[in-house]
Order: sequence, then C-alpha cells, then structure tokens
Amino acid sequence: MFNNLKKYLSVVSLLFAAFVLYGAKVQFVLPENTFVPYDPGEIKGHLQGFTAIGQHLYWVSNHHILKTDSKGNVIKRVLLKKENQFRRHGGDPCSVDDKLYIPYCSEKFCIPIEGRVSMNFVQVYDKDLNYLKTYHLPQIKYGAGCMTYADGQFFVSGGKSFFEDGNSIYVYDRDFNFIREHKIAVNSRSGIQTLTFDGKDFWLGFYGRRPSQTLRLSKDFELLGAYKFSGSTGILALQDNKMLISDYTVKSAKVIDPEKFKYDLEFVEIDHNGIITYRGKKYTNLNQFYSQAQDYIKSVFVVRCSAKLPFEKWLSIKHCIPVLRIVMLKK
Repeated sequence: MFNNLKKYLSVVSLLFAAFVLYGAKVQFVLPENTFVPYDPGEIKGHLQGFTAIGQHLYWVSNHHILKTDSKGNVIKRVLLKKENQFRRHGGDPCSVDDKLYIPYCSEKFCIPIEGRVSMNFVQVYDKDLNYLKTYHLPQIKYGAGCMTYADGQFFVSGGKSFFEDGNSIYVYDRDFNFIREHKIAVNSRSGIQTLTFDGKDFWLGFYGRRPSQTLRLSKDFELLGAYKFSGSTGILALQDNKMLISDYTVKSAKVIDPEKFKYDLEFVEIDHNGIITYRGKKYTNLNQFYSQAQDYIKSVFVVRCSAKLPFEKWLSIKHCIPVLRIVMLKK
C-alpha cells in the first residue's frame, strides 16, 4: 500500500511539473461580464497588456508595472528598469512559475534597425515586482511588444515593417535561447499588440479599424477563427474558456466568453490575374463579386491573394495583400 501511495504521489508530482513546464491558462478566476477597473493616472503611457499570478493582476504600460487585486485596487507600482539611454517601452506580459516576464523595446516600433544591434529585451520580475534579470533578444527587428508561454517555450512578437507583409513570432526556450522565427500570414498595420495561449491555441490582438478583431491560431499558426472583440491592450486566457480583455478606448478589463463573439468566416481566393473565386464561382473583378455575391457575403471573410498579384491589382482590391487577411465587408 505504501508503494502504491508513492507511485500515486510520483504521478501527481509529474503531472504538476508538466503543468508548470508546458504552460496552461492562469489560475485567475472571475465570473463572465465582470469588469476590473484600473486607474490610468497610476501609469505613464497607455496600457500595453496584463497577466495574472494567483488572484493578482499585473498591468504593464509603456513605463510602469501596476499590481492590483481582482477588484483593481492598487497594491504596488514600479517603474520599468531602463535598459539604456534610449526610450523605455514595456509590452504585453506573461507569467510563469510566479515570475513576471515583460517584453521591453528601446527601438521605435515598425522602423528598421539598419545594421544596428537590436535593442529588444525581456525583463523578469518576481510576484512582488522585484526586478530579477534581463534577457537580450537581438533577433527581434521591429520591437518586442507582446509575449506568451506554451509547451515549455516563450513566444514573442510585436512590431512589423510597414513595407513588408505578414507578421513574425519568435520562439525561445526557457532560458531565452533563440529557436526559430515563425512568419505568419496575418497582416496588420502595426504588428501584433497582444498575445495569449489558452492551453491549446494562440489568441492575437491588433490595433485596427472598427469593428476590431481578435484572431485565434493553432499551435501551427493556422487560422482557426476571427472574433468581434478587441484585445488590443490586453488579452488573457482564463479558466472555463473565458477571456480577460481590454481595449485602447476603455479604462477597465472585462471577462468574456469569446465564443459568443465568433464570426462566420467566408473564404475568397484571388489569383495572380485578379480573378476572384468564391463558393466555387469565379468573378472577373471586385464590383462583379459585390453585385452577384452580396446575398451570400457575411460580415467577415478571409481573402487569400496570390503572391504574384500585381501591385496595381492590390490597390483595386483595397485592403487585399498577398497574405491571409481579414477584410470587413458592408452590404
């Protein structure tokens, strides 16, 4: 019996270690539709993102970290450690093993570094906001702005070049040794703003025109869904498939059920000659597509453009670019 108990405890210990090592949703629990206020006067610069350790929230702005309880009451505020003489800019954080990991950029977002050493970092703090250490991430070119943790690895993203399509997500091990760069076929003007992992999939928040969108991607970075809510200044996967989100325009975070905001996606193919294929039918131009397919068009559809599509054709298709793109249509 004693041997069986030892085996049971060993299994429990292994499961717990795997849970910690490979990551899961944070153990922060709040009912759906709960609002958690924060006081923007407590932080310099606008909110960049948040995470949780236990029942405490950690809000990161351009310059500060704010620790609050689940009702938004401030417990502690600290200034982000400045890495050099250049600008200070924190990003959307994540938490692992009761430590806070914050992407930090001393560059201008979305601007090429032109041969200089990239000044992008991850700063680490304990749950009491004591600074622990900094990791340099020289692989990131356009600004480290958000990060999450999944399957024993850190995933870091942020700004993008204004002159290139798509976004990049950089993968590091637990000691921030660089593993690889993922080019993902999702475009946005200012890169990826927020990033979280729900134990199975990635969720990405963006700045953008209203209505804003949040995208859900598989671990292989395939598009799984688009959602009609904005997590542009904060998105965090919680228990019970809930999400804590914040938008640039509000002064609080809110708990939602993301599945209530899911779009029905329609897929449209555009070849290098600009021929549009939708539900098996072909259209020679966008106006013909609008006029003949309008009864079937949903509020959102995904456009897949050929990489050989001439630039002048892109302009005629407005927001279409040669990568996977979410496009809003109004009837």
